[in-house]
Amino acid sequence: MLDLAPHNPYSLLVRHPVVARAGLRGAGIERLAHADGVGAILSDPLLRHDEPTGAWQATPAGVLWPNGGRSIGRARRDLARWGAIRRPVIVALQAASAAQLRELVRELDAEAHPAMCLDLTSIADPDTVRELVVAARQDWLKPILAELPLDGSPSLITALDDVDALVIARGGVALGSAAANPVLGRVVGPAIHPMLLAATQRLREHTAKPLIIGAARSEHAAALLAGGATAVLLDVGLWHTPDLAMQVAEERG
Repeated sequence: MLDLAPHNPYSLLVRHPVVARAGLRGAGIERLAHADGVGAILSDPLLRHDEPTGAWQATPAGVLWPNGGRSIGRARRDLARWGAIRRPVIVALQAASAAQLRELVRELDAEAHPAMCLDLTSIADPDTVRELVVAARQDWLKPILAELPLDGSPSLITALDDVDALVIARGGVALGSAAANPVLGRVVGPAIHPMLLAATQRLREHTAKPLIIGAARSEHAAALLAGGATAVLLDVGLWHTPDLAMQVAEERG
């Protein structure tokens, strides 16, 4: 077993060093819960209010993951089901302020959910990051993960003392090229692998926290785990290679 929160008394134990991210609106969580090789599942980001999500768009660098998401109220039924899944489901939350985050955290059942992940991919200011982490920790004693932007400043690390693990899985801010309906978001795909590998090395020099880094292929996962990642986050790759988690787990042994 691998502990993704070794310094938290509640811990976050997984059988495999693979975290699988759900699709938009939580799609696929029940399927991932029964997939071989998956150690834990990361939900779609839940917000205070619905924010319309554009369509996925193909780019030369990979798939553009659009900004936006659904409210935690709309996800309430899903949250109840996730609490019954034996495999850990990490609930992702996205908020712009400490007050908004406290509202989201209070909607969660601490008995049912093993961990949360703060989606900080749109936050660039270390002071705001620190405020969000403090707000989360006031009401949540279980493991807290933080997903950081790939193009974020290294100074963000200093604001994450109370976080148990770090996640980097998406590319920098990107704009889709569809003239009729351009989508703002972040790129997911194999083209960002060299940047994720460099980010892993950089983070490992500044922190001993577990690092969960995005991978699109089994060979990318192997390189990241050898380069300092504690686990890998599989996203779009799971949809075109359904047994990708099992491949990664078997190669890791």
